[in-house]
Amino acid sequence: MESLVNKTKFVSFLMLIIFLNRVNLVFSTDHFNGLIPPGYGIVTDDDLAYDAARRIIPPYEPNNEFSGALYWQCVPKRDVVPKYTTWRGNDPMGAWDKIITLCAFEISIHREGEVHRYISRRALPVETCRLFMNEWKTVTLDQDIVCLNGEGGSYSKSKEKYRYWTWEKFKTKKGCFSYFHGYCNTSGYSKK
Repeated sequence: MESLVNKTKFVSFLMLIIFLNRVNLVFSTDHFNGLIPPGYGIVTDDDLAYDAARRIIPPYEPNNEFSGALYWQCVPKRDVVPKYTTWRGNDPMGAWDKIITLCAFEISIHREGEVHRYISRRALPVETCRLFMNEWKTVTLDQDIVCLNGEGGSYSKSKEKYRYWTWEKFKTKKGCFSYFHGYCNTSGYSKK
């Protein structure tokens, strides 16, 4: 009887370990789930550890829809098209009756028969999109590869294969630019 109890405890413990490992909470010294390879030496261990410290990042599954996990993907800059659109509307950060020029930016990647679209989180004052485009030009100037970080990856429901991401940051060997202040400062995170 005692042998059966010990076997039951062992099997229960083993199932718990498998479960926790599956959801990436135990034995995941590997924070590399956040990279859709290759990283071209641009996305560092610190970048991946920074993201993993803030969110659980399961392995990338291209056929699954997911949200909340941050993934990096690096592509030739020639395959990437940044742009923004503008319209007039209520100031989202000011008085409700103040009408200003708003914008939303999008970064499109044509990759392996799919279009990946990184979109902005919300409407922004047009000056912010101009800043974004200036930073894009500065950080990607004379660079062959650009890496994008974002959450989501959900498919569109249309016949065309689109994957939508919410943009968080972009990076080249020359520099990094982030939607959130300070999110490019990842130095030392892989050693924590």
